[in-house]
This record gives sequence, structure tokens and C-alpha cells, in this order.
Amino acid sequence: MKRTVFSRIVLVLLGLLLLIGVIAIISSIGRALFGGGSSSAPNAGRTALLTNTADMSVELNIRGPIVADESFTTVNMRISSRNRTMTRHSGYSLHVADSISLPNTYRAYEEFIHALDRAGFMNGTAATDPFATTGMCATGRLYSLRVRHADQVVKELWTTSCRGINGNLRADLQSIHELFAVQIPGGAEVRAGF
Repeated sequence: MKRTVFSRIVLVLLGLLLLIGVIAIISSIGRALFGGGSSSAPNAGRTALLTNTADMSVELNIRGPIVADESFTTVNMRISSRNRTMTRHSGYSLHVADSISLPNTYRAYEEFIHALDRAGFMNGTAATDPFATTGMCATGRLYSLRVRHADQVVKELWTTSCRGINGNLRADLQSIHELFAVQIPGGAEVRAGF
């Protein structure tokens, strides 16, 4: 009789261990499929943002309202450890209407990217659809924020000035916009008319 009781206890313990193992496996599969898990997963955009090498840059692109070709305008600000550039484009073919380019230093860029990081520059989940912003916010402004490695976009986030169209940026756009604007003295003249 003792042997039977002992056998039952062993079977119950083995059953419990098996049940715990199955639950752990199902939980792991669920997190992998449905995006759960640790919130401390690496953010490729943030990692790239804080990489201060000559081939890295950050960019804020502001697209104006969707209007006739003759009236369409965008402003692009791109900052790297070597250059600071602001360009105003006109028309959908992006003809350069005005531009200013200034040299930059490693130390100035280092301070700038850390200020952007503190403002949440790469907070958000990048869109997987390359046309996610096409036609978005037709009567207002579309703001695209990018981290680049050479000419490749590492991560892009966006938001708009249109009520109810928030995009995927999870940061204070005004702070980020101000950080970019003050990087280019004389940039107000480039933005004139925008």
C-alpha cells in the first residue's frame, strides 16, 4: 500500500511539473506572437540616435498642406556631427527653393542628440507600411522624425498638426521642433513663407 501512495505522489508531482512547463511554453509563444514581454527591449532608433559617428544624422521634415503643386512646400532640417542643413522645397518634385548649410562639431552634436533623447525623439513604434503617411493630414502639417545611418533611415516616426491624427510619435513635438530650429541660425529666413 505504501508503494501505491508513493507512486501516486510521484505521478501528481510529475503532472504538476508538466503542467507548469506547458504553461510557460504557451506564455512564451503568446508573448512572441502578440508583442508582449519586457518593456526594456532595445529601441534601435534610440540606440542609433545616441551613436555619434560621422555617418549618423537626425532629421525633422515638415510637410505643408496638400495643395496645388505651385503652392506645396516642405522644410527639412538635417543635423549631423559635421553639418547642419535646412532646406525649403517647393512643389511635389521637391525643387530647392532656399537652403542654408552650416558646419557642426562633434561636441555640439553630442549635446544635441542627448537633448533630443531626453525630449523623446525616438519614443514610438515605427510604422511598417512605407505609405503610412501618404495623404495624411491634408489640411495641416505632417512632421516626420528620422534617425539616419548614411542615407538609410534607421527609424522614422511621425505626427501631425491635424486634430485626431496623432501618428506614432510619443513625445512632445514642440520641444523637438524648437531644438532643431535653434540649431540653424538664419533658418527663419529659409522657413519664411512656410
